[in-house]
Amino acid sequence: MINSSHHFHKASYASIGKWLVILGWAIGMLAGCSDLPTSATSTDLPETSTVTSTRVSTTPTSTLTSTSTGSPSTTPTSMPSPTLTVMPTETPMPALPSEEAKRQVEELLIDNANCRLPCWWGIIPGKTSWSAAQSFLYQFDQDIYTVTAMLDTHNEPFTIPAPMPVREEVSSVGYVSQFYTVEMGKVQLIEAYGGGRRPIYTLSNILADYGKPDEIWVWAAPDAPSGYDDVEFAVFYQRLGIIALYVQVGQQLKTQINVCLPPSSVNTLVLWAPSDQDDFQSVIKRTGFKDNKFYSLGEVTQVSVDKFYERLSDPDSQLCLDIPIDIWY
Repeated sequence: MINSSHHFHKASYASIGKWLVILGWAIGMLAGCSDLPTSATSTDLPETSTVTSTRVSTTPTSTLTSTSTGSPSTTPTSMPSPTLTVMPTETPMPALPSEEAKRQVEELLIDNANCRLPCWWGIIPGKTSWSAAQSFLYQFDQDIYTVTAMLDTHNEPFTIPAPMPVREEVSSVGYVSQFYTVEMGKVQLIEAYGGGRRPIYTLSNILADYGKPDEIWVWAAPDAPSGYDDVEFAVFYQRLGIIALYVQVGQQLKTQINVCLPPSSVNTLVLWAPSDQDDFQSVIKRTGFKDNKFYSLGEVTQVSVDKFYERLSDPDSQLCLDIPIDIWY
């Protein structure tokens, strides 16, 4: 995991617990504070958001679905489907008992409700209304309506944290973080953290299932006193609305970091309604990675996107890279 103080700013959620984070976030918003935490996984809410006690509407304007979104025909490895209620209602769906909620969240992390990215658990960026999405998510996170109600939902876009409960075997903090950015009443962007320790999201599977990426971007944190530094690779599918971010530890060798791929699992998925207007930098600036200085693969290595794809779409293949350090100082 990246140790940089400005990376994964949403992971600091874990250190003080869900309620303290939500409470602290709310107090900061009430005070008009713009200096929101930027360490690992704290909430990244728009600086223009203000708090209101107005209850948001729960009337759905679209339906959740687990059908294909028209992505490439190759489908991930078939997994058992979770037995979930996914039809939105005007009121929150019944809260699941704690252990059942964890079980079903973990099943969703395995098979994504048989829904191809950028669809996430049946929620489709650009199509699914936030009222429908939060009705569904309430089954797992009973704070979702309270947190939404604390925002001025007329001031769009706004971003809602949705920590999903899992067993400690899956995450030591007992949940995986998700963030939903809403505009025009619909979910427009999803950040799914820490739920990628599943075969469906390995780098080789992503490349095999979704084809050659449009671009690969790289970010490094060459500041570890141990001499081993984190390197992050962002696999960017502009035409599909997918960024899969992978972190791998590299060894610092004088002026370079030597890192070998593939990493063991995906760290984060960023999903949005695809548009020809959305280049990598414009999308990443809407996420918790906005302060990270990414460079294209060609700027920091001699490896092309074609070679990256051809080599690493084979799960038994390895690609080692030497990346210059000084550009991040």
